[in-house]
Amino acid sequence: NNAGIGNLELFETSALDEIMCMMSLNNRALVALTYLFIPTLKKSPQSYILNVGSLASIFSIPYKAVYSATKSFVYSFSAALKLELKPGNISVSCLCPGSTLTSPRVRDIIRRTSGKNQFFIQSPETVAKFAVQHLFGRKFQIVPGFHNRVLLAIARILPTFITEKILVDMFKPKSENRMVGRDAMERGVRLGW
Repeated sequence: NNAGIGNLELFETSALDEIMCMMSLNNRALVALTYLFIPTLKKSPQSYILNVGSLASIFSIPYKAVYSATKSFVYSFSAALKLELKPGNISVSCLCPGSTLTSPRVRDIIRRTSGKNQFFIQSPETVAKFAVQHLFGRKFQIVPGFHNRVLLAIARILPTFITEKILVDMFKPKSENRMVGRDAMERGVRLGW
């Protein structure tokens, strides 16, 4: 389950239709696909589910509030599903990469951050290779990139207020010229949730 979208914007200025779309794709589609494929997966001697979370599954990232929340959902759902399916033939893993250059939109989001997270960027090919390796090893939490694993280890021992300051510093947009999305409601956008 690899489809997902994100943003880089204050929650209060985000377009509500984009937020609802993000929640639908990142969570509802993932749950529906998992639900629909489990009967087929049970028929194989060994099957694997790989849900794509993010380091945002573990950290609450400012300016990516809804994205972080949707990825936390992916992580929690995957962890519970792993326990439910453990007695059987289906192994569940959750991939938690850092910034991955998957599309022009992602490149734009990364470009608009402070630039302090540039060290953590990986290619999709590197992330995918690492993910598949560890998926077949039945590892649950898969964090590609040594630097991402070090960041995760350090964050676990730092006081919360320090981690929060680092995250704000890393993800704060470069300028205040962010897209304002509240006008979506004023434009009369029909929401499909």
